[in-house]
Amino acid sequence: DLNGPGEINRCYANIDLTSLSDFRLYCVSSVLAPELFSDFDKYDACVMFDWRRFVPRLKRAMRYHMPQTIPCVGMVWYQDPLGAYGTSTFDFASRDFPTHMAKHFGYAYQKEVRMAWVPKPHSARLCSLEVTVGPMEGYACLIEL
Repeated sequence: DLNGPGEINRCYANIDLTSLSDFRLYCVSSVLAPELFSDFDKYDACVMFDWRRFVPRLKRAMRYHMPQTIPCVGMVWYQDPLGAYGTSTFDFASRDFPTHMAKHFGYAYQKEVRMAWVPKPHSARLCSLEVTVGPMEGYACLIEL
């Protein structure tokens, strides 16, 4: 105990996760949490009630722009960057760590689902991209606060 009896030692670390490549990322929340609106300073949301219709459309649209890339789809892995409670099961130093699917555990309430496209060969910088998935009537609606 460096601070004397009864003193608490606090440790802080800055951790920087860097991907080997720039990547495309599409993020959605699997819940409609009130905090999302204030966190992103938005007052509307697209609510999908049949994602099984949306995902193939997005994959098809992206295949046109990135034909050699297979998307990674899944829930975000919320990580305690210091592994304080035994929750960190990934090796942050590993070259194979999927940085595009990780997020700080403080955002776990978002229950985020991501689709990521990492180009092969790796690219240091991708330009902006706009894709169209077509009409969403029948499986999504817009809500406004």
